[in-house]
Formats: sequence, C-alpha cells, structure tokens
Amino acid sequence: HEKSSKSGIEAYPNDTLFQVLKRWVKKPLPDQRTLLAVMLFVEAQALDMEVLPPDLNSICLSMLTTQEVDDMRNACRTVPPHLMLKKADAKIPDLKLRKEIAPEIISQLKTKLSSLLVGSDVEIE
Repeated sequence: HEKSSKSGIEAYPNDTLFQVLKRWVKKPLPDQRTLLAVMLFVEAQALDMEVLPPDLNSICLSMLTTQEVDDMRNACRTVPPHLMLKKADAKIPDLKLRKEIAPEIISQLKTKLSSLLVGSDVEIE
C-alpha cells in the first residue's frame, strides 16, 4: 500500500478501494446515492477524530462490502436525494465550530428538549 511520505498514513483511496469505487459509480442511481452516503459517513468520521484513522480504506471497504451497505441503502431511501446532494456539496465547517461551538449548542438543545418532556423523567442524551 502506498503511504504518504509525510505522515506514514496509507494513501486514500488505495488501489483496492479505488477499484471498488469505480464499480459503484457505474451502478444505478440508488446505489450511487448509497455510495455518497458511505463517503459522507467516512468524511464525518475522519473529521470527528483528533487523529486521522490510518485505516480509512478499510472502513470504507467494509461499509461497501458487508451488511452495513444494506443499512446505508435503507437510510438513503428515507433521505430526499436533493438533501444528500446539498450535504455533499456543503463546505466543511471550520474546526472551531465543530469542536467548540457545536457541542455547546447540542448540549443546550438536549437540555431544552428534555425540559419539554413534562411529567417524564426521560432525559435526552
């Protein structure tokens, strides 16, 4: 496998994943949407981690070749295509927003939503 000379992390996509991606791009539109969902998921995972996982190729291959692909297909049936394309085309939020501002807003939202469950001892986590 090729590795980046600077980081020692395997090139992404590697040759194996690239061949799989080429096959998926040639599939019918519903499968192409599934591929897009997998790629967005892998992107989100990579952005969420402090250190980039060295096995992004393995994660992506696994999602495209195991039971997980059926889960992604099912998810794609519920998301309108225009929303998925909008997400794919969206600018990646800057690090400060992702790591500092968003967690605080999400925490506030959970607290407010939990308070709406009047008479319930359920707390949104």
